[in-house]
Amino acid sequence: MTIKTCHLHVPDADWSNDARSAASNWVPICAEWLAVENSDCKRNAKDIFALLCDRSILDSDAALVFQWLKGMMDRLDTTEEVIPAVEQAKYLFSAGEPIPTVEALAMGIGADGGGSLELHCAGQVDHSALDRLTGKLVVTSTSVESNALLFVRMGGMILLDVLARRASQDWQLRYCIARAVGNIALEEMCRDTIDEKWVKRLKGWAARDEVPVRYACRRALLNLEASGEDPRYLDGIFPVAGDHTNSAYDIVFVHGLRGEAFRTWTSRGKVFWPVQWVGKDFPSARIITVGFGADLLLWGGGFARSLQEQGELLRYKLALAQVGSGGRKVVFVTHSMGGLLVKQILGFDGSDSVVGHRFLPSVKGVAFLATPHLGSWLASVPAAVRSLAKTSRVVEDLSSSSPYLTVLNQQMRDAYSNCAFECLSIAEGMRTQLRHSSIKLSLTIVPPEASDPGFGVFFIEPSVDHINIPKPDTRGHPVYKALEPFIRKCLTEEQPKGLLDLTDLLDVEG
Repeated sequence: MTIKTCHLHVPDADWSNDARSAASNWVPICAEWLAVENSDCKRNAKDIFALLCDRSILDSDAALVFQWLKGMMDRLDTTEEVIPAVEQAKYLFSAGEPIPTVEALAMGIGADGGGSLELHCAGQVDHSALDRLTGKLVVTSTSVESNALLFVRMGGMILLDVLARRASQDWQLRYCIARAVGNIALEEMCRDTIDEKWVKRLKGWAARDEVPVRYACRRALLNLEASGEDPRYLDGIFPVAGDHTNSAYDIVFVHGLRGEAFRTWTSRGKVFWPVQWVGKDFPSARIITVGFGADLLLWGGGFARSLQEQGELLRYKLALAQVGSGGRKVVFVTHSMGGLLVKQILGFDGSDSVVGHRFLPSVKGVAFLATPHLGSWLASVPAAVRSLAKTSRVVEDLSSSSPYLTVLNQQMRDAYSNCAFECLSIAEGMRTQLRHSSIKLSLTIVPPEASDPGFGVFFIEPSVDHINIPKPDTRGHPVYKALEPFIRKCLTEEQPKGLLDLTDLLDVEG
């Protein structure tokens, strides 16, 4: 079969009807060409996309960029995590046309059963929302290890360049772009496509952008420079301070339900304290924040995995980041359900046996902030309501009567008794004020009796609710006054077990 070179005439105007029509016709065709084996087809498709980019045709229409990505995703391996982001597309387009189902959207098939996805819009499209949706899909697509090379071969870096030009006023889109580039940099065969222009862009964002963008760029640059036995930082693993080659310790922050790698640990005064406080108090430590989809509801981007599956995945990611290797001591700081995930990471699986793992000997301490060791009322919501609301799978694991949580906690208790690591648990002492539209609720998310694992140091902090317990306002806040000496004793002092007590941590005269 002979493939002839095709030429696309694009008018000089940035946004004429002719240009839009040409682009909308060529985008799905080029997406198909990028997926075939014939090199001429791929080259033609990339040339056409490059022309559309040069003429800024794609810069002006988020729907065309999304359509381009959807054409690519048909050829990529996707996970259940893609579905929630794709589902949101339904709300950006008109109900006057058939709306594809979630499954059809994920497969790129229109509601009429055809082979292409038509994006119909009534009035003005929310380009910003659609751009962020596209960014989320790029991240979730490239986070699958087998996808990076295929994504690049199908013109992915051109697509990211278009998004980067559209992202000048949108830091959340820049965050997604930086994460995607960091994913692509993990594949050595793709690194040549991340040229000096991209390096300069990432360094610029890292120097002056919002906190999440800065550290997503730092991760991307570290992955780009990695060689040999250097750590690899998979998606969601953000090294925010320190260097693995010169660090004596690893301090790892793991958020919980509805949390995020940066927002969870940022005070109301906009202080990202894992870097600004912990980084300065422990300059010899490498500090890592962990991020993962953690909404309560699947349509909000929540857990497509169970608690066990998510824990196993994070264990794998932290192993590639070489947490605890080279003799480095490790301390975990966790919020809410993140504490349960850390139990999984340490090798406990909630069954009758303990899964041995190399992390455990390196761990010197685990801090639990409002962790539901013994379950949460969330799982007590009637099953019919949970089904209607599409609650994430992890909610099912949080029943207060769950034998899984009971065994998991007992395994942690046994390890605490037998190993040289310490535990600190702090419970919320205030009710959390929740508001949605006209509904106002005042709830204790994790009651003290569920926050007390029955071992280690435990106390209730009366000044914090569930949301604010990981957001101390000052270094003098009771939560940080407990955490800082806890971390210091775990990392820097060799001592018999049992000497850590509440009087030491809170600096109270006995």
